[in-house]
Amino acid sequence: MVEYYVSVADPGRRAMIGVVYKTLWDEDETMMRLREAALVPAERTPIPECVEVGPAAALALPLVFAFGPGRFRLVDLDGRLVAHSVSCLHWLGPLDEAVVENGRIRCPWHGYCFDVATGRSADGRGIRLAPAPAIGIENGIVVARRA
Repeated sequence: MVEYYVSVADPGRRAMIGVVYKTLWDEDETMMRLREAALVPAERTPIPECVEVGPAAALALPLVFAFGPGRFRLVDLDGRLVAHSVSCLHWLGPLDEAVVENGRIRCPWHGYCFDVATGRSADGRGIRLAPAPAIGIENGIVVARRA
């Protein structure tokens, strides 16, 4: 249990501030639990040469898939299929639901911005995403290949 001291005499304002503090605490706690889970070292999973993601005609995008020890999200970028890491390397913030705008995604935790196609920093901060597999279509099947 967490208790806060709020030096506000008005009970209505104090209750409102309490709701805000509780919401912020819950959001921070959730963020730190996700980060901690991402920091747990994965078993040494070899990176495969190729992974079949699924039939091109049946895939609902965006789609998160595993490639070796990493997780990536497949998106349609101006008619081209590309993959990007679902973790921001700054504090391992979640990128699996990031909105693609003008070919970029933004980390919801600290605002780092990345070019979806290259994984490079799009805001000049110099951090980049983990390298994503190359995406192609072979005989109607979307495949991810070691880049």
